[in-house]
Amino acid sequence: MKNRKAKRLFLQRPVRVVELVISNHKIAVLHPFGQVAFAAKRKPTASQNRRKKGYAVR
Repeated sequence: MKNRKAKRLFLQRPVRVVELVISNHKIAVLHPFGQVAFAAKRKPTASQNRRKKGYAVR
């Protein structure tokens, strides 16, 4: 399990968090009062890119 996935699982609590997309490959998780919980680089796989663009083949 990658570190960012472990952190997301850790944050799945009743506490309300907001995911903020910083750029195409960066994401940050904010607590309710604006504090950054963590930021991670998210690189989508090739299949995720195809699905997003609408020409997924399967």
